[in-house]
Amino acid sequence: MMPRIDDFSQTGRERRWSCRLGSALLTLAALQFTALPIQAEEAAQATEAARPAVELVPITAKYSASYKKGVPIKGSAVRSLERLEDGVWDYRFNVESWVVDITERTKLRWENNQVVPLRYEYERSGWVAGRERSYEFDYEADKVHVNRDGDKLDAPLTKDLLDKLGYQLQLRMDLASGLSEMSYDVAHRSGSRKMEFAVIGEETITANGSQVPSVIVERVRDEDDGRMTKLWFAKNLNYVLVKMEQKEPDGEEYEILLEEAVVDGKKISLDL
Repeated sequence: MMPRIDDFSQTGRERRWSCRLGSALLTLAALQFTALPIQAEEAAQATEAARPAVELVPITAKYSASYKKGVPIKGSAVRSLERLEDGVWDYRFNVESWVVDITERTKLRWENNQVVPLRYEYERSGWVAGRERSYEFDYEADKVHVNRDGDKLDAPLTKDLLDKLGYQLQLRMDLASGLSEMSYDVAHRSGSRKMEFAVIGEETITANGSQVPSVIVERVRDEDDGRMTKLWFAKNLNYVLVKMEQKEPDGEEYEILLEEAVVDGKKISLDL
């Protein structure tokens, strides 16, 4: 079977396809008679204000996908961002193979350099067990309405909460705005989990026969986790994802590699 790469496209071993900042300020804020909390808050605000505004543009990127543990299995993947009406964007990630098909979709708004998720959907079909998920972000009620294969529940909607696809877009745009360390709260089951990433260098990699200068980002994990997730983003192509690798402690390996991209209606050569 060809599972999807987890942690960047989904969570858990069944959702591989598709890779602790807040509490410090809260703790310091309690010390209101010292200058340090005020300085820290002002510094954070100044840093945020200094970040350049980045704008979304429609993108369609096609990838080859592979899974290897013993016998290699190959498939294809497409990631797309489309502008809809009334300031809403449609972000999708589709995976196809002879074993499994996976479709992810997020409807979102882009406000002040921040993804504001509206609805996230996930569907898996094929030779593996079918699965459906949806997360509806209700900002009036401060709740996320979750549907997991027909089981419905409500989860708290906290500040800057992202869905399992939208945080990937946020990561790309944060790189474009100059950040090198990123932390996201991602909706997960009845709550959320923290996902952290860091820029670890640059590398020119070969994609579809072209040399693509890229920024390397790694998922930050506990030392004893045993997993590795690395992502390469094209510096000169709107930071589109070029390559993703994940390795598991049991020897499983996963990779997607960019084949072609269309940015804002124009087909872009990978020879950058």
